[in-house]
Amino acid sequence: MAENKEKNMTSKYRMVKHFDRKKVERAIKKVQKQLNETRTFREKTELEKKLYELQIDFNYILYYPKNLKYLALHPTSGGDDEKMISKRNEIRQIIKGAMQSNDLESLNKRFKEEIKLQIVEKMMNNESLKKKENKCQERDKEIIMSNLSKTIDDDFFGSEDDIDKEEEEQL
Repeated sequence: MAENKEKNMTSKYRMVKHFDRKKVERAIKKVQKQLNETRTFREKTELEKKLYELQIDFNYILYYPKNLKYLALHPTSGGDDEKMISKRNEIRQIIKGAMQSNDLESLNKRFKEEIKLQIVEKMMNNESLKKKENKCQERDKEIIMSNLSKTIDDDFFGSEDDIDKEEEEQL
């Protein structure tokens, strides 16, 4: 189930990731070239910071969770949505932390474990919803049956025995 979702998402966002990766690779080459040509310490530190951010972007593309909708680094339209920006920054922070601890390879395992936990939670929620539905259906049946028994016991329409008694009284 999770593998199918990963496969679908991978094929769906393949081109977007490709274009993002190419843009970041070009930017990295450009900054590295500028670093080699720079003489001042201040410019070097600025370029090194920029290079580090680009490396985070590159790893963002490579290690983005395969089960989630890919949020492009360079969106053509609709990239200004606050939810998208916050989600993108959240994932970038996770990847940045993994880079600092040299633990990028374990990210995929971590994301897969999170997916499995989400699937289990959904299954548990579905089971509890089904149980609640069954309880509601049983309660509805009980209410209908009690209402039906009340209408049967109701003297408004009378019964055949009542009619027979009335006829005997008239005679």
